[in-house]
Amino acid sequence: LITMQKFPDGGKYFTGNRCERGIGGQKKDSDTPNIYQYKYERLFQYYEPLEQPVRGTIGLPRVLNMYENYPFWYLAELHFKSNTTPNYELVDANLRARFEGLMAQAATELEAGAATQDTYDALTAAYNEVLASIPDPIRIVNAVAEAKALRAKAQAGTEPGYFPYDAIAAFDAAIAKANDAVKAGITLAEIESEIAALDAATVEFNRALILPTVGSHYVIRSASTKKAWTNDHWNSARAPLASVSNAASAALKFTYLDGSSITEEGAELTPIEELVDSADVYNDMRNIWVVEEAGEGKIALRNVGTGMYLSEGQTENSSGQAYQSAEKSSVTYYLAGPGKFVFVAGLVSGNETYFNCNSAGSVVTWNAKDDENGFWSFEAVDPERVDAPYYYLSLAPGRMHIVTLPVDVIGGSCYYGDYVLVGQSADNKLVLTPGSNYNDGIIPAGVPFIVTVPADAPNGTQNVQMEYILEDGETYLDGTVKYVFEPVKVAGLQGTLCETAVAGVGCAVLNASGIQAIKTGNVTVGVNSGYFDGTQTLDVVAGDGDITLDIPENFVLNSINDAIVLKGENNNVYSVSGVLVRKNVKGDAAVKGLPAGLYIVNGEKVVVK
Repeated sequence: LITMQKFPDGGKYFTGNRCERGIGGQKKDSDTPNIYQYKYERLFQYYEPLEQPVRGTIGLPRVLNMYENYPFWYLAELHFKSNTTPNYELVDANLRARFEGLMAQAATELEAGAATQDTYDALTAAYNEVLASIPDPIRIVNAVAEAKALRAKAQAGTEPGYFPYDAIAAFDAAIAKANDAVKAGITLAEIESEIAALDAATVEFNRALILPTVGSHYVIRSASTKKAWTNDHWNSARAPLASVSNAASAALKFTYLDGSSITEEGAELTPIEELVDSADVYNDMRNIWVVEEAGEGKIALRNVGTGMYLSEGQTENSSGQAYQSAEKSSVTYYLAGPGKFVFVAGLVSGNETYFNCNSAGSVVTWNAKDDENGFWSFEAVDPERVDAPYYYLSLAPGRMHIVTLPVDVIGGSCYYGDYVLVGQSADNKLVLTPGSNYNDGIIPAGVPFIVTVPADAPNGTQNVQMEYILEDGETYLDGTVKYVFEPVKVAGLQGTLCETAVAGVGCAVLNASGIQAIKTGNVTVGVNSGYFDGTQTLDVVAGDGDITLDIPENFVLNSINDAIVLKGENNNVYSVSGVLVRKNVKGDAAVKGLPAGLYIVNGEKVVVK
């Protein structure tokens, strides 16, 4: 490129090329010293190549004007030199002799036009063997770089996702030792030894990572600090991970904290550390996870509410769905940073995917291991913050719902009423009994029951509380919850738990319009629900009440007032401050499972120890 500069007096100056022929000139002989030749020679007098460059060779082109910067390429500090060959002379002499003999043999065959595949294969194998035998210190450099990348994510501490102080110090020492071993003349055996030692130190360091304690309960929170793509709310900051149903997929959700969104134009997002939970996280067992035994590099996380395990269930055809499993399952974990984990969600085309929070309250999968929306932290559950273990059902108001849960629950603990179908009356009316009157006040796991939510229930979709019965122990933190994943049929009401069901002609479903008979085709019934099996003859039960329902013709149940409800000795339970704790509970089950304290039952004081 030649640049021409014009001056006001008409003069011109050309630059960018030392050849005068570019502007029409002719080369002339001259005795004037060639300053360019001097400059060229002087530039390359500066560099003295290393005798043993441990990191290899770099070629610097002497073209255009690049060589003018040559003195600044002082590669000795980087353990390179610009004109050398690998440490071939350090390869075993016998291997070199065999390799050189094969090269000579191949050259002879080529010259004679008689090259053979056998010679080619032998020479290729020898060549690869030579390459593997050259003592290349860059292998130590690369191993150190990987170890340092792991160390950069680590921090000393006592909580899950941190390392003990002595583990940090030991790993730092191992990295420093390997780094100091990088030097000229290092042998292959020394390289192998240093890498093996660093690998062993890395294994021990990973084992020292503090994990959630087996048998302990945690709230698993999103560790994301990213904003949603709309930029008007935090994507999932500190949101608790919940298993909201027993479905295998699309059941993992998170709840935004108060302050996560901008509510006024021009306002700023609330700092993450100032966000507060918008729901009763510690009493809703769908937010609580217990850690169980798992293999090395794995963690087993079971939801206390549903009994479901996080699972590496995603496959090629999962469409980004995150999975959970009723069968015991564990997931691979990685450290994402101090106190932060990444969980593997499955394999797609042979590549790992990871549990990740989208910007709409659902947990999905994503293929980026370093995406903050897939980072999780563990918060140990303080028993003092748990009043009683509940299963909060998100049910629409103004209708009735069929509910089937995987755990035993206390009948009557649903605030708006829970009822079990027990049969039909002599004049063909459905007969329901309050849950507090059924089975000594216990609705067993897998048994479907009916829940009512009035139209005036506050806050739109209503969370209906169902209290757990534990298999043993005084609190859910001390005991073991008994889970059932096979639904049962009770008096013609068929439950569903982990899988949807198909109800056909002769059956009926309960929806917003009431009980609807299926007269043609099939209807899919969702999980944790149920349907009426009209093919089963119901037991005739004596009914006492003035609530009626005709089932053969209409099969319509619009409210609990359309059915016969058996009477029983029911009581309301209040705290000493007057707060309703339980409603319509049978006498002998009134305070069963309640935390220790003083309660008012049927006007009488009752002490629970």
